Amino acid sequence: MAGSTPALATGLAINGYRMQFVSCVPLVKYTLVDPNPYLMCGVLNDVLEVITPGIEHHGWRVVMTPHPGELDILTPLWGFSESPTDTFTPTETLTSFTTLVRLKSSTANVITTSSCVMDRVVLRGQKGNNPMTLQMDILGKSSAEGSTFSPTSITRDAPFPFTGGALSAGGSSRAIDACVIVWNNHIRKRFNNSATADVLQNVRQTLHIGVNMPMTDDEDDLVTTAVSSSRHSGIALNLGWTFNSKRHIWDVTKAVWPDATWPGITGKEAEIRSYQYYQCVKSGSSAVCTITQDNTT
Repeated sequence: MAGSTPALATGLAINGYRMQFVSCVPLVKYTLVDPNPYLMCGVLNDVLEVITPGIEHHGWRVVMTPHPGELDILTPLWGFSESPTDTFTPTETLTSFTTLVRLKSSTANVITTSSCVMDRVVLRGQKGNNPMTLQMDILGKSSAEGSTFSPTSITRDAPFPFTGGALSAGGSSRAIDACVIVWNNHIRKRFNNSATADVLQNVRQTLHIGVNMPMTDDEDDLVTTAVSSSRHSGIALNLGWTFNSKRHIWDVTKAVWPDATWPGITGKEAEIRSYQYYQCVKSGSSAVCTITQDNTT
């Protein structure tokens, strides 16, 4: 409407706890469907073989610079179970939770999104004293408008700075300029012949880790012929943050990095950067990763 003021998120609660955030915006995703009417008869018509947007998924995209106390609450919601204390491993059974978003508009209102699950989690960091950034894509079954917003507050703390970050690749510590961790549950809504979703299903779980690494002689071992085969089959990665003895660390036993070579500029080796994007896979019966989330000083 002309002259209207868009509603802005002024408060956020996840699983009953108040969260500090940078941005919180509505999220709409689509399930791609094949409208070919011949498929139901077992006939493939190439002319009609097209993909179009289908069922909508509604939720929220949240960006925040989380402190250790918030990560204590959030980590189990990403698709992880805790055992033993402060150690989290992936689980296919996702935890359902409620998301409250308080909006600033002409009248006070709170959007309650029920039966939420976590679709995708992205952790980022870059050089300098910048804090860790967390982006979460949250999908829910239904939403309703109300006026109640009284979440439990969490004791505030400083977020993890990038200067507290550390990377170990192939058993050796490495310098990094930037990093990203992407955990994806690949959520799909199951509608079948119903007008409402009966479940939010994670069809698979994937983990990718990207690092921007300065190219020096210390990193040559990652691209030499001697380690090429082991890099293709998977190397150990340990990436995380530590601050005042509090930790958030991802430990991967098998991270696969495709073919890689360093660019060469004589006399400028220390200024060259290599962006490495690892696909993390399971090693035997072991979990693809473990997270150490420790909020104790």
